[in-house]
Amino acid sequence: MGLSILPPQGGGWFFLDGNPNGGLMFTKTMGSPQHMVVCSLTIVPISENIQGTQEFLETVKQMQMFNVDLNRFKNIKSNFTLNERFGSTLARMA
Repeated sequence: MGLSILPPQGGGWFFLDGNPNGGLMFTKTMGSPQHMVVCSLTIVPISENIQGTQEFLETVKQMQMFNVDLNRFKNIKSNFTLNERFGSTLARMA
């Protein structure tokens, strides 16, 4: 499997090397070092038994906090949609 990812749009984003979850992580400081926005990508296995795009989307929604340290991070808002640009099993979180 191969993939490519672009950093989030806009200035001030930094690549965080050595992500303990093994994914890719970009951060942006928001006013002070204690407040930041994090954009991350983590590859997780999904069952091959998923039937259809809606079931795929629901599975992705349930796995959104996979490997997230809830003592350090708080998810404020999520919006998941299907994106068929690269095939029927691609979900976009905005």
